[in-house]
Amino acid sequence: MVTVRMNRCAHDGYLVDATRSIPTDPTDFHLEDLPTVGCSRVRCTRCGVMVRDAPGLAFRTPDDVAGVALAALYGTADLATSPLLHQTQPDYRLYLCPCSRWLEIREHACSEPDPDLNLDPSVPWRCDGHPRIAFPHDVDGVVVTSRAELGELAQRGLHGFSPPRTRAADAVRGAWLARLHARLMPPDARVVVDAALSALEDPEPRARGLALQFFYHVPNETARARLLAVLDGDRRLFAGVPDELTPVPNLDRTLEESIWRVLGPLVAAPSLVAAPSRARDVARAEALAGKGSRPLYDALARGDSAWLSSVAEDVARAAPGRAEDLINSFAQFPRGVPIRPVRKRVRQVLADGANTARRNQLVARARSIHEMHVAASLAPCPTCGTRIGAQQLHLAGNDEGWALSGDCPSCATPRGFTFLTQGDPLTAPTPRDELGGPWPSEIIAPAQWIAEIERLIPLVRPDPAQLGVDEWKASRDANTRLLVCLNELCKFVPDGASEIPLDRLSDAERADRKARPERYQRAWLETEREQCLAIRARHVADLPRIEKLESGGGRGKTAHTREVELDRDALRAHEGWIKAGQRGEGRLAWSVRRRRRAVDRVELAGARLDDVDLTEADLSFASLDDAELRCVADRRHARIGVVPWREDRGGLVHERSPRARQVR
Repeated sequence: MVTVRMNRCAHDGYLVDATRSIPTDPTDFHLEDLPTVGCSRVRCTRCGVMVRDAPGLAFRTPDDVAGVALAALYGTADLATSPLLHQTQPDYRLYLCPCSRWLEIREHACSEPDPDLNLDPSVPWRCDGHPRIAFPHDVDGVVVTSRAELGELAQRGLHGFSPPRTRAADAVRGAWLARLHARLMPPDARVVVDAALSALEDPEPRARGLALQFFYHVPNETARARLLAVLDGDRRLFAGVPDELTPVPNLDRTLEESIWRVLGPLVAAPSLVAAPSRARDVARAEALAGKGSRPLYDALARGDSAWLSSVAEDVARAAPGRAEDLINSFAQFPRGVPIRPVRKRVRQVLADGANTARRNQLVARARSIHEMHVAASLAPCPTCGTRIGAQQLHLAGNDEGWALSGDCPSCATPRGFTFLTQGDPLTAPTPRDELGGPWPSEIIAPAQWIAEIERLIPLVRPDPAQLGVDEWKASRDANTRLLVCLNELCKFVPDGASEIPLDRLSDAERADRKARPERYQRAWLETEREQCLAIRARHVADLPRIEKLESGGGRGKTAHTREVELDRDALRAHEGWIKAGQRGEGRLAWSVRRRRRAVDRVELAGARLDDVDLTEADLSFASLDDAELRCVADRRHARIGVVPWREDRGGLVHERSPRARQVR
């Protein structure tokens, strides 16, 4: 008789709160580096029984319960009927056995390497093991009866399919496939591996991305050899192809970079392996040739730290644009390898390079404050990856030197961005749906525009009339930003040319243009731009419906003056009123006594603002000619953007729009 080894959950199993379901399939278990799964087979090593759980219940007292009472409670068929327990928060989960109890409010491993005495369980519970799958078997809603059906399921999974009962966290990046592989008997698991190997050469980028995710969690020598051969030869299926599935989207930008997540373990110093590693040699050559990326740097920092620390300055000079990724990768150095002196040397190299560029007048310059805001928003937080918006940024500077600073809205990490500008960015002309003059951006590269365009396209809904208020506004804002990105990317195409020329592209962008030429062509950009304009027209036409939904069906005070929120579409309607000679409908009348924060470049000529607190408003680029501002709260301290009001006969006058007056 062959004894099949049971699977065991990582860290001896996880206890989870009631917001996370515990699998009913005994073969399902928790694997390291995959989304947490609560263990369904927890056994007490002291009293020898399986641990019970009860969502939404807790003991009435924090005091210990006598052993006899706890044992009797364990034997109660319906725990909710026990006088020892009561209903508590519905997302809490009570665990107990005849000798121990634990109330879980988040998730904890039964065995923590560094337990917290107050927060981590101190119970004698451990995963009792999970059997392997034997056919026929219901895999999250798909019944598999043979290896042929298993192979078909794996192929579908590598093309985006998830079984109907797949947990949401496991469906995002195909984690259920890696978990399925671990649940199978070895001969059956090979079927899933073969499907993933085939997907590495699939014509669909998503399938290749899912295969990379699979082999990141399922080490396989054949897969590693194939991927190393890709780096040695034809990279067309991976170079410049965005990785839409990576858990670190702003670090692993392309499938080529994500290959190094899979090959990372092969990058080991000679003292750690029997023979020199070809993967290590390729990684070193890539780093010194300026083809660095965060996955590559992480692999070198973990497996070849002595070499990386010795040549860090050369690596930084080769790819100064990825220097922050290099510096952040130093956190992967093994214990005992110093980080601070290496980081200091790299930062000095960057400072020297910046000074040289400044002396040679090769410093990229921002055209406007709006371009600075967009550039900042494209740089994710190095801690959590969240983007920062204009409303989280504070502006400081003068002449041609400016800085934006603020805290990450998610993790509060301090962020800072410095810019040289072409004059005063606050007064720079910025046509509608653009960020500056007719020349292309010097601070935002074509690849960044393309990445942002591809992020925004799925967020724009073509038929706003079918949307609720929040979805409508989200689609409208995404469409507006998409139009700006398309207009700015189009500026890289010279007059009379049909595509962005190679001399305006980096090496990575040239590779991407070769793989996806349409993204760099004027025809594609103009087609997408026309679609954006058509969708904008639909938003404008649908605006009355949204206003009615927001106001609960109420109507404005008069046919020609509407009391509305100061949002972008109301401002566009006001622009139409101005173009009509300040006649008809659409004039903006704003009388809500609430503070309004940043509003983009707008046209407020002829608007009426009654009893509005502008203390925190940002109308730096608003045209206020002939506007009526009556009884503006705290008007003497109000600053519309960075431009103050000054005293004049009969009221306060705005410095930049002298025909705007605050009527006393």
